[in-house]
Amino acid sequence: FPSHDRQKCKEKSTDALDLGTLVHTVLLEPHKFDEEYIIHRGKCNKNGSVPSVALNEYAQTNPGKFVISQEQYEFAILARKNVEAYPKARDLFYHPKCEYEVSYFHHCKETGLRFRIRPDIINFEKKYVVDLKTAADVDAYQFKRAVTYTWDYDLSAYLYLKVLHDMFDIHFDYYFGVIGKEEFAPVAIYKLSSDTLQGGKAKFIVTGK
Repeated sequence: FPSHDRQKCKEKSTDALDLGTLVHTVLLEPHKFDEEYIIHRGKCNKNGSVPSVALNEYAQTNPGKFVISQEQYEFAILARKNVEAYPKARDLFYHPKCEYEVSYFHHCKETGLRFRIRPDIINFEKKYVVDLKTAADVDAYQFKRAVTYTWDYDLSAYLYLKVLHDMFDIHFDYYFGVIGKEEFAPVAIYKLSSDTLQGGKAKFIVTGK
């Protein structure tokens, strides 16, 4: 899949972050798409990015909006269709009691720190959280390595679950909803395992000190 060269008023950010943000919007908050994005339907660079000349024009005519290519838009739409076609993912993502992108603030007595968490998806009725990720490889082994060794997602998962338990006295299940960056946008669902959660707890204890 080509480089996701989304830019806002010529401000640059990382390809991975941009692709993840686009997918988040289309999958979880599609009502915000028209407010935040404009689709470039003309020719793109060889790497799939929107030409700088076009970006400059959009910055004048559509200030504050992120510019994406038609191909990038179609990828995000395909990702949503794939989630909707996969029963396990559809049930987790679009259960009627799901809430999206809600922030929670909590003062941690153990560390003295004030935490802010913002689950992508939370469902109090079914007691689960979904963390939506885009990844180069949705293979279970490769993704678990990224979770524990590359991105420390196990630490953030433990922190989210700890804050929610401290606030609401509820034990939530935690899922990763993974969208592959391949052209066909594969979807995988992984439930956080107890050993991965314990690894995150160990990191939390170390960093908390």
